Amino acid sequence: IVVKLSNEDRNGATLVVSKEAPIYPMTLDSAGAQAEYLSAVTDAQVKLVSEDGASLEDLNEKTHLPNGEIVADGRTIAFVLASDVPGDPRQDEPVKVGDTVRIDCYEVHTEGAYEMQIEAETFAGYYYIEASTLFRDEKTGNDLPAEFVIPRGKIQSNFTFTMANSGDPSTFTFTIDCFPAFTKFNRKKKVMAVLQVLDQEASEHNYRTKGVMGHEGRTEDADVDKWYTKSIFENEAAEDEGFNQAGSVEAASALSTGEFAGKQISELMADGNATLEGDTIKVTGTINHVPDWDQAFTGADQTDYYVPVSLTGTKGQAIKMTTLAGPAKINVFGETGDTDTTMNLILAFSNEVKTREMRVYESKTAAEGDVENTKGKVYTVNCEEATFAPGV
Repeated sequence: IVVKLSNEDRNGATLVVSKEAPIYPMTLDSAGAQAEYLSAVTDAQVKLVSEDGASLEDLNEKTHLPNGEIVADGRTIAFVLASDVPGDPRQDEPVKVGDTVRIDCYEVHTEGAYEMQIEAETFAGYYYIEASTLFRDEKTGNDLPAEFVIPRGKIQSNFTFTMANSGDPSTFTFTIDCFPAFTKFNRKKKVMAVLQVLDQEASEHNYRTKGVMGHEGRTEDADVDKWYTKSIFENEAAEDEGFNQAGSVEAASALSTGEFAGKQISELMADGNATLEGDTIKVTGTINHVPDWDQAFTGADQTDYYVPVSLTGTKGQAIKMTTLAGPAKINVFGETGDTDTTMNLILAFSNEVKTREMRVYESKTAAEGDVENTKGKVYTVNCEEATFAPGV
């Protein structure tokens, strides 16, 4: 049995199916009220309807992204209602061809949009409500995780919603009327509400009682992980991994020859030396006073004291360093006009600023992605043992 959800039905929303965002279907009766809960729809049971509507297409890497997003591009999405593997085959027995099925799923929302709507046709409906809380054991004093379940709750139309100009958070107070109904885990007895307390000694659900719906074919909670291959945190983890690919500086030395922006490099330091000691590039010698070097430095970076260093690294790795004027500058090994494995830099210092930090990344992409400057490997260029020649 297949349930179809057109682009118009979902208002163009992008849906997600992953282990953190499972899809749960349920049948509705003739009055539109929930009737029977079915087994969860796994990612393998989500399809795309072909352009001609004659067949179903499996999702692939382009239509099912690593974070679980379904790229439908205006097409109709189909959900195959079938038993989960592993799972209880009895859960899908109540559904038949022609039934109306409601699909509970998650959709992707882009950042930057703020909206709150309270619609009359949906606000006072019936809902299956689950709330997580803590329950304190009177004997031991331990707080135990608990789930408060209202299988059929109707939100009253009268409610209070207040806002203030003080910036303090506002609360939305509403009242729920409870009606007897079956819970997802017990269809033999209707209840108004259930409080399930999980003892610390029993952190895993017990599937030994096969008569309970959903237990047959299951052995442990981890069975659910076999239903899904995607995670909503996949892209986030990949981005963090990429941005945190730290590079390294293999060696450092003082640069004493050559010419740059109208100055001979030899004019910048006397008996200059730079050595790499762990994560510190230690500079010694005398840093000469070089005033008005307008061709090379402007603003806060024109300090009149400059240290020329040569760094050894790997082609493609990037060095990010915040200038004294504020903005960060990124240089890449192999793209500075030096050799593929060397990078010559001239850094501004002063009597007030004798140390500066640089971050080394595996790539320029990683350096650009670290907008908060918290990744990469940090090196400190330290001139505290160097002498700053007095100005003439």
